Amino acid sequence: MTEPPAVIPVFVVLPPRTLLLDVAGPLEVLRRATFEPGAPGFAVTYVAARPSVESSIGLTLAGIQPLPEALPDGALVIVSGNVDQVLGGEGASAADAEDEAAIVAWLARAVRPGVTLACICSGSLLA
Repeated sequence: MTEPPAVIPVFVVLPPRTLLLDVAGPLEVLRRATFEPGAPGFAVTYVAARPSVESSIGLTLAGIQPLPEALPDGALVIVSGNVDQVLGGEGASAADAEDEAAIVAWLARAVRPGVTLACICSGSLLA
């Protein structure tokens, strides 16, 4: 049996209109898991089709990395869900549809054996 890596690379995919709870919940689980004896660490990278994404509650998430060309072996990809309409804002736009299509295409290219895919709520529709 192979030993788990000391640090697991985690890529959190943030679609347009990201449901913030779908990011916070799973990442809190990983944060808490790091306190367990013998647990691996997690190197978290937030990725999206754009460098900033509006969340479900109208909070803009910024400093987001682009979708990587390739994923390392042992990576965990978490795809957040998203909402139809942002609190106090508009619904999906043409740019949002393009970004969602870019995420779908990236997932098809990047996820392969050796990479674990976890989808939260409506994130499964992108996968």
